[in-house]
Amino acid sequence: DSAVAWWTRAARRFDALWSDDYFPWLWGSIEIPDPDGARFNWAIKLRDHALFVLRETMKGMPGRTGRKYRARTETERVFWGALYNNKNFPFLKEDRHGTATGV
Repeated sequence: DSAVAWWTRAARRFDALWSDDYFPWLWGSIEIPDPDGARFNWAIKLRDHALFVLRETMKGMPGRTGRKYRARTETERVFWGALYNNKNFPFLKEDRHGTATGV
Protein backbone atom coordinates (compact mmCIF):
# COMPACT_ATOMS: atom_id res chain seq x y z
CA ASP A 1 0.00 0.00 0.00
CA SER A 2 1.45 3.37 -1.01
CA ALA A 3 0.14 5.17 2.08
CA VAL A 4 1.93 2.71 4.35
CA ALA A 5 5.14 3.09 2.33
CA TRP A 6 4.85 6.89 2.48
CA TRP A 7 4.33 6.81 6.24
CA THR A 8 7.16 4.32 6.77
CA ARG A 9 9.65 6.48 4.84
CA ALA A 10 8.66 9.61 6.76
CA ALA A 11 8.79 7.83 10.13
CA ARG A 12 12.23 6.38 9.38
CA ARG A 13 13.54 9.78 8.33
CA PHE A 14 12.23 11.40 11.52
CA ASP A 15 13.65 8.54 13.60
CA ALA A 16 17.08 8.95 12.01
CA LEU A 17 17.11 12.71 12.61
CA TRP A 18 16.15 12.65 16.28
CA SER A 19 18.27 9.56 16.99
CA ASP A 20 21.38 11.35 15.73
CA ASP A 21 20.73 14.28 18.09
CA TYR A 22 19.55 12.43 21.18
CA PHE A 23 22.76 11.52 22.96
CA PRO A 24 24.60 14.77 22.20
CA TRP A 25 21.56 16.63 23.57
CA LEU A 26 21.33 14.30 26.58
CA TRP A 27 24.96 14.74 27.58
CA GLY A 28 24.79 18.48 26.89
CA SER A 29 21.64 18.82 29.00
CA ILE A 30 23.66 17.94 32.10
CA GLU A 31 25.38 21.31 31.75
CA ILE A 32 22.08 23.21 31.63
CA PRO A 33 21.11 24.11 35.22
CA ASP A 34 17.41 24.39 34.38
CA PRO A 35 15.81 20.99 33.56
CA ASP A 36 12.85 22.75 31.94
CA GLY A 37 15.24 24.63 29.67
CA ALA A 38 16.88 21.37 28.64
CA ARG A 39 13.49 19.80 27.87
CA PHE A 40 12.47 22.92 25.95
CA ASN A 41 15.61 22.63 23.80
CA TRP A 42 14.80 18.98 23.07
CA ALA A 43 11.20 19.82 22.18
CA ILE A 44 12.48 22.48 19.76
CA LYS A 45 14.74 19.89 18.09
CA LEU A 46 11.85 17.43 17.77
CA ARG A 47 9.56 20.11 16.37
CA ASP A 48 12.12 21.25 13.82
CA HIS A 49 12.89 17.69 12.71
CA ALA A 50 9.18 16.86 12.40
CA LEU A 51 8.47 19.98 10.37
CA PHE A 52 11.46 19.28 8.11
CA VAL A 53 10.29 15.72 7.44
CA LEU A 54 6.71 16.90 6.88
CA ARG A 55 7.79 19.48 4.31
CA GLU A 56 10.27 17.10 2.68
CA THR A 57 7.56 14.46 2.36
CA MET A 58 5.04 16.91 0.97
CA LYS A 59 7.47 17.96 -1.78
CA GLY A 60 7.47 14.38 -3.03
CA MET A 61 3.69 14.04 -3.14
CA PRO A 62 2.07 13.84 -6.56
CA GLY A 63 -0.66 16.25 -7.51
CA ARG A 64 -1.45 19.47 -9.25
CA THR A 65 -0.08 22.72 -7.92
CA GLY A 66 -3.40 24.15 -6.70
CA ARG A 67 -4.35 21.03 -4.82
CA LYS A 68 -0.83 20.63 -3.48
CA TYR A 69 -0.95 24.14 -2.01
CA ARG A 70 -4.26 23.46 -0.27
CA ALA A 71 -3.01 20.11 1.01
CA ARG A 72 0.17 21.73 2.34
CA THR A 73 -1.75 24.51 4.05
CA GLU A 74 -4.17 22.10 5.70
CA THR A 75 -1.41 19.67 6.67
CA GLU A 76 0.63 22.39 8.35
CA ARG A 77 -2.47 23.69 10.13
CA VAL A 78 -3.08 20.23 11.56
CA PHE A 79 0.63 19.88 12.45
CA TRP A 80 0.73 23.14 14.42
CA GLY A 81 -2.62 22.43 16.08
CA ALA A 82 -1.49 19.00 17.24
CA LEU A 83 1.90 20.31 18.35
CA TYR A 84 0.45 23.07 20.51
CA ASN A 85 -2.37 20.96 21.92
CA ASN A 86 -2.43 21.12 25.72
CA LYS A 87 -1.53 17.41 25.82
CA ASN A 88 1.60 17.82 23.71
CA PHE A 89 3.83 20.93 23.64
CA PRO A 90 1.72 24.00 24.48
CA PHE A 91 4.82 25.78 25.82
CA LEU A 92 6.26 25.92 22.29
CA LYS A 93 3.64 28.44 21.13
CA GLU A 94 5.88 31.28 22.25
CA ASP A 95 8.71 30.06 20.00
CA ARG A 96 6.54 29.61 16.89
CA HIS A 97 8.25 32.34 14.93
CA GLY A 98 11.71 31.43 16.15
CA THR A 99 13.60 28.57 14.62
CA ALA A 100 10.71 26.82 12.89
CA THR A 101 10.18 29.47 10.23
CA GLY A 102 13.59 28.78 8.75
CA VAL A 103 13.05 25.03 8.56
